[in-house]
Amino acid sequence: MAPRRTIQKKEGKGKTRRLQDKTATTTDSTKPEQIAPSRPTAPRAGHATSLTTKRVNASEQWSRRDFPPTTLEFHSLGGRVVRLPFIVIAGLAMKSKAYTVSSSSESELKKPVKSSPLRWIKNRLDQFIAPTDPSIFSQKWQEDFSRRPSWCDAGLALQQVRAGVAKGSRVALYARAIMQRCLFYHGTFIQRHAIVVFIVMGLFCSTCLVLPFFTGQYKVQADFVKLWVEEGGRLQREIDFPAMIRRDYDTLVASIPEHEHSRSKREATPKTAPKGISSAFQVLIQTTANGDNILTQEGLLKHVDIMNEVAKLQIQAYNETWSLADICFKPPIGALPKDPILAAVSGLLEKVMPCLWITPIDCFWEGSKPLGPHPPLLLPPEINAFLSSLPKGHMSWSNLNPSAVLDEASQFVDLTDIKNIFKRAKVGVGYLDRPCIDPLDPMCPVNISNGWEPCNAVHKFIKWNNALPEGQRFVLEEELPKNASEDSSLNLGDIFGFRLKRQASLNATANNTDLISAVMNDKLLHKVSTTTALPAYDDDTAYYDDADNSTDTEETTTEAPVDMICEKYKNALRKWMREHPKLWNEFLTNEEQPKYPDYGKVMTGGCTGFARFLTWPEDMIIGAPKRRNDKIVSAEGFQSVLLMADAKTIYDRYQGNESGSKPHLNRALWSQDMARNIAADWQRAYISLIFDHPINTKPVDVPRTLHPFAITQLSDMLEEFSEFNFVMVFFGYGIMVVYAAFGLARWDGWWLAVDSCSGLAIFGTLLVTFATFSGLGFCVLLGIENNVATTQVVPFLTLGLGVDDMFLLVHSYQEIMTIADRKQIGFLLMETGLSASLTSINNVLAFMAGSLLPLPAIKSFCRQTAVALIFNAMVMFTMFVAMLSFDMIRRKAGRRDLLFFKGTIPKVVAAERDVVVTQQKSVNTAEDKNPKHGHSRSTISLDNFVAKVYIPLLKTWPMKIFILLIGGIMICGGIAGLSNTVTGLELSDVVPKGTPSSAFLMAREKYFSFYQMYLVLEGPFIDYPRQQAQIEQFRRDIAKSKYVIKDSKNKPTEPFWLDLLRDWLASYQEEFDKAVKNGTVNMATGQFTNASNKEEISKEVFVARRLICSYGDKYDCAGRIGRVRLVHPNNTINEDNFYNSLTAWKNVDAIMGFVSEAAFFPSPPDWVFKKNDDTVIPPARVLGSSQMRFYLRHLVDTPAILDAVSEIRTICEEYTSKGMAVHPTGEVFIFWEPYFALSQSLTIALVVISCAVFVTISILLVNPWTGLMVTLVVVTTVTELAGCMGWTGLKFNPVSATSVVSSIGIAVEFAVHVSVSFLTCLGTRAGRMDTTMNHMFAPVVHGGFSNLLGQIMLAFNGFEFIVKYVFWTLTALALIGIFNGLVLLPVILSIAGPPCEVVPVDGSNRLEVPKIKRSEAAAEGGSGMALRVRSNGSFDTPREHNREEMA
Repeated sequence: MAPRRTIQKKEGKGKTRRLQDKTATTTDSTKPEQIAPSRPTAPRAGHATSLTTKRVNASEQWSRRDFPPTTLEFHSLGGRVVRLPFIVIAGLAMKSKAYTVSSSSESELKKPVKSSPLRWIKNRLDQFIAPTDPSIFSQKWQEDFSRRPSWCDAGLALQQVRAGVAKGSRVALYARAIMQRCLFYHGTFIQRHAIVVFIVMGLFCSTCLVLPFFTGQYKVQADFVKLWVEEGGRLQREIDFPAMIRRDYDTLVASIPEHEHSRSKREATPKTAPKGISSAFQVLIQTTANGDNILTQEGLLKHVDIMNEVAKLQIQAYNETWSLADICFKPPIGALPKDPILAAVSGLLEKVMPCLWITPIDCFWEGSKPLGPHPPLLLPPEINAFLSSLPKGHMSWSNLNPSAVLDEASQFVDLTDIKNIFKRAKVGVGYLDRPCIDPLDPMCPVNISNGWEPCNAVHKFIKWNNALPEGQRFVLEEELPKNASEDSSLNLGDIFGFRLKRQASLNATANNTDLISAVMNDKLLHKVSTTTALPAYDDDTAYYDDADNSTDTEETTTEAPVDMICEKYKNALRKWMREHPKLWNEFLTNEEQPKYPDYGKVMTGGCTGFARFLTWPEDMIIGAPKRRNDKIVSAEGFQSVLLMADAKTIYDRYQGNESGSKPHLNRALWSQDMARNIAADWQRAYISLIFDHPINTKPVDVPRTLHPFAITQLSDMLEEFSEFNFVMVFFGYGIMVVYAAFGLARWDGWWLAVDSCSGLAIFGTLLVTFATFSGLGFCVLLGIENNVATTQVVPFLTLGLGVDDMFLLVHSYQEIMTIADRKQIGFLLMETGLSASLTSINNVLAFMAGSLLPLPAIKSFCRQTAVALIFNAMVMFTMFVAMLSFDMIRRKAGRRDLLFFKGTIPKVVAAERDVVVTQQKSVNTAEDKNPKHGHSRSTISLDNFVAKVYIPLLKTWPMKIFILLIGGIMICGGIAGLSNTVTGLELSDVVPKGTPSSAFLMAREKYFSFYQMYLVLEGPFIDYPRQQAQIEQFRRDIAKSKYVIKDSKNKPTEPFWLDLLRDWLASYQEEFDKAVKNGTVNMATGQFTNASNKEEISKEVFVARRLICSYGDKYDCAGRIGRVRLVHPNNTINEDNFYNSLTAWKNVDAIMGFVSEAAFFPSPPDWVFKKNDDTVIPPARVLGSSQMRFYLRHLVDTPAILDAVSEIRTICEEYTSKGMAVHPTGEVFIFWEPYFALSQSLTIALVVISCAVFVTISILLVNPWTGLMVTLVVVTTVTELAGCMGWTGLKFNPVSATSVVSSIGIAVEFAVHVSVSFLTCLGTRAGRMDTTMNHMFAPVVHGGFSNLLGQIMLAFNGFEFIVKYVFWTLTALALIGIFNGLVLLPVILSIAGPPCEVVPVDGSNRLEVPKIKRSEAAAEGGSGMALRVRSNGSFDTPREHNREEMA
């Protein structure tokens, strides 16, 4: 026997009716199965129960056989009938439909027939999309349905197609009906559970918002390199190369057999970077206020004064005072033998050794003033007695002759090493051979090229002045002698270990008070009418007699007599001569007058540092020079660069107590982080000093002429401006709140009406704000860091995009309230949800496509915007929809908007409560007077303008032709504008305007086209000893570039460490060859001969011999003397002892090694020369990396920079392919190289998002024609936008590329609403365009203006690139999008739009609402489940409704 089958149906509370399936025992297999229904149970009072006896549907045997009996439940609670949950489609599909009502017999059962699974699924979907009973809606809805059937209810339109009343795409209607039903169920669920949905979604968003702060994940990325360089790209690998080689050096070397000597047992390879120059340099640019010539005495002296202030700038940190000299980069002297005198000399050199900086004033003697030392060194008489070449009194670079001092000191102590270092660096006489900018400067030495001796002029002036009439004579103020006790100079005696025995002082005589008259008006020099005259002499030599009055007896007895008259008046005369240059000829001949240099001629070709080995190209220090006959005649700017030591160098400088400096520094806590903080604090003080300098601030109306820059300041600025500007956010969102509130307001006299939506507008805008920041918080949890683009743009961009859906929902909400009294939110989303979803999906897709662009900052921005838009959509479709449910309660209670007290309920609102149940009852005529979008009921409204002016005008053919002509012109203009687009992004645009960095970068872009770059040799895969020729050829090929600065021999101006090493070895080989020739060294044994006196042998010979005998870890002189040379005849270094030579050069010629900025890793080991030490010079380990420096010029704009980058890259790639791995690095490569991948990335992103728009719309609407129309309009909009950017001078760069990509998603909003509405309308194309404009014009206009208002605060942003490339771009996009969406697109649709989704078979322009009868409900599959709104808010079938009416 067949098994028993039980069917359960619940009645009332827990009552269950059981139907037993019993199969009779029979041999006739053809007999049908019989189901004996049990006796019906009478329903309980007050409970509505609809139970029927079922028969098996033959077509559903598949479901009966493969699925267990399904329980159907109808809960009767107080007469309310509620269906099963409908949110999950699969749940509905699993509902048993195997039992249907039998109209003939309740006991007969038909024999089941097998059916396919697809048929079963289709039947379940048919039940799911069962059409809504149209009789529950008002006449207005039925009128709308007759004109836009698939917009109002695709399921009902599909029923008409199946019934043969209309024709259309069943697939499209089917898909639309499924989506509409899902949205309907979503809306009705939220309407029933609004509070729960609001709270749950609010808690989720709040968690996303606050959780990053509690977990500490929230941070802002302000590192420019990390924001700009593509992660994982070639540039990132090159930037990370130093860290990689330090980490993996030992592993890499071990894998190369050729580097066996580096695997010998030595100290572990250091993991830290080599000491040297830090990348945190400072720059100072000086310009003129009005573009005047800066090559003047005033301009140069101003630069001297500013540099002097910078050199003396001090900060307090860690209980010590820190100045520039403490943290700047200073060339090292190198290791010296341990000797007390050498130790004292070394201490002196540490004090005297200047900071290394690049400045135009190094062309002149005044360039020595900022070098210091600060304070100057005070030399005691004992030192002067010991070294007469030292300046008397104060010693600084202004009066120091290093060569003379070293020559004299060498008589007492062996300073050969130091002399050689200074000689090779070409220190020479320091600054004493350079002309003075102002020869009248009291400190300007007399013995330099334009030095001026004032004493002769003083006596001639006195003689000439006394000859003048008494009333015309000039008065010079006597200069009082300095009080030596007030001198704050550093006592040099402390350095050498002894104290001064006395303090020399110069006492001025008080016997000459009758020589000059009193000073008037506190001026040193002025013209007065007085009877007191300067002393007169019979001849020019009589003034020496006054020297007898001097009180400085000790010095005057040993030195020439002092001209006291000259001493008293020489400085006063200098100032008088500055003020009266036209009177010089009165008492001085041309030869006796001060000689001012030709500043342009002196600076032509550049300047040199304190060591003439250091050269500063003129492109680097002189801005916008103008030439005449190959000589600079004028310029508009100066640039100085201060080189800072890195943190490790500063740390090592004060790590021990040997120097005795910084006694209050706690060396137990001293660390590199502390050193780094000190350098950063000093840089901030430097920025403040220059930016707020009186020259910049007084007078106020004069443009700034001093522009500082520091890497630290740039990072600080980016971090500061990367924080959210909540004031800007408040004002931006406030503007949107005001616009939305007034735009959606309705007035009842002076008060807001009951049907006003201002409250919804306000809360909707606040919800967009809440969603945006919650989305950004969720991004932080995902690991997407905030940056300046996030904080400055995303809140305003998502505001404009987020409120679009709000306007559309509120617009439809006003209409829905007039056509249904139950489940309004479900019907609202059923009509509007698809269109809003399309725009949200395309916006998200557009910004996700933008993440294909290579820059990390752009990637983060696009991803964060996409996530924020997802959160906006989630909040709009949950929390804001719940807000609509709350607002319905207020409206039904008759309370005014925002005020919540009783108001007059308009007729249209009253009609909401008395929705017509029968089709014959018409809606109140007041509805025609009711505007659709919350505007005033005045006859002057947007709807009236559209209906009475715009649409009739748009229908005329002359207007259509004119619009098409304008559209064609715009497209052609866009294409032409694309051809005019240039590539570039000014560095000054990426920093906030009004900041020091912005002013500096603008000045640099205007006046200086100079950059420096480094080419990094990637070892250890480079065999330096055997690839020397290839490296040299590579350097020559780089020098062929027109952008590389070269000398007269077409060689790079910057020294290369390999050249310096070779020259050093060649000089030592030359000295050794002389020793061999003289018989000092035995050729056979390599030993010194007995006759030779080792004390007389120079250090060069000793070092050269040891280098020849050293090769690797071995040391053997036999057979190598005379045969092995340090430098081969082909000008290459000996390969065997290459790394031994590198060690010796680094320690002996330390200044040249550091100046070359070779950045060796690993650094060669320390080594100190000792004459009696005859052992191997330890070889350096195989170089993991080294670099060579080049200077680039003529980089005036982005195309030139890209050309230079491309040229350098091509050469590097060529040599890398030949086995010499090398890559460039520097500012030009970090900032501009991403442009090379930008075009390709942008093309890919545009193609991806365009295809995504087409596919998304085509699939969701099942209409490729509409998808193509929308895509074409969007592409047209983007083309016009890109052309507009080209015509307005906006350049192509990563920021503008992001704006173009994101504009596709934004442009979809202007096209998709109109296209979807047009697709769902009936009639001719012209008539459908009329209906579409009446329905969609207001929401699209509000969406466009909401975009503009959402971005209005971007116009006041501090970042120029945001204003240029975001605000103006999106503003142009909104205007172009409104034109294309509301003007051009309607005309195109009226001519070539897609056909209607539904077409009545009778050829009319209307599809009448079907009348569903009881028989139809029983016959149609699923029609029995048609939705019907009951008075209590539940759903029932039309059959149940008819029973109610009969009762």
